[in-house]
Amino acid sequence: TDLDMTSSHNHIAVYLGRGVGQATHGILAYLQARATWHEYLLQLGIAKREVKQLWVSLLNGGTLRGWQRNLQKQFGIPRVKIPAALHEHLLLFKRDAVALRSRLLLEERWKRIHEKVCSEAASSRLKQEAQLRRSWNLVLGTMESQLMRELESIVRSFGATVVMPSYDGMLLHHQSPIDLKGAIAAWHKHCEDKYQYVFPVEDKSFEQDLPQWLLLVS
Repeated sequence: TDLDMTSSHNHIAVYLGRGVGQATHGILAYLQARATWHEYLLQLGIAKREVKQLWVSLLNGGTLRGWQRNLQKQFGIPRVKIPAALHEHLLLFKRDAVALRSRLLLEERWKRIHEKVCSEAASSRLKQEAQLRRSWNLVLGTMESQLMRELESIVRSFGATVVMPSYDGMLLHHQSPIDLKGAIAAWHKHCEDKYQYVFPVEDKSFEQDLPQWLLLVS
């Protein structure tokens, strides 16, 4: 069984934002309606993987134009025209990600990571924005590695063996059917108990009326 942590970096960002009092409304809005936001771009014929990559890129310091250029370069897709409601959401998402990154790297726990990156960058002439991106990626990666170890412990308690961990999931081996719903419920409870983090519920009830609902959100 292949078990993935869907949108793990976005969940981590929301959690970290709460810890430092930084608003992450745009990131939370994405988590609450991923399928709805994705649908706008899927309807244009863009592959699901590339659609997801847009939000990954924005969270990690990329830009909408950079994503559009990559689509054109790799797949020959002309510059994608982004609907107004989706564009407003992407601007808010990006703004939240940049603000959180700046705020978080001033916090004592993560400040040391950024200082180390800056020190190493002095000899490699890494530009300031690239330093910030690298530091932010290390923050997200550090948190994700910790969470993966905790998730692995939970799935083992349900009789599965992790045979191939990855950065955003794990391949499980089990001789008898595993209670995945039970494992997921245990994972959610673990995050709520240890981190006081409740996973946002994705609301799909508006999918038949995308434009009106998206305009309300944005």
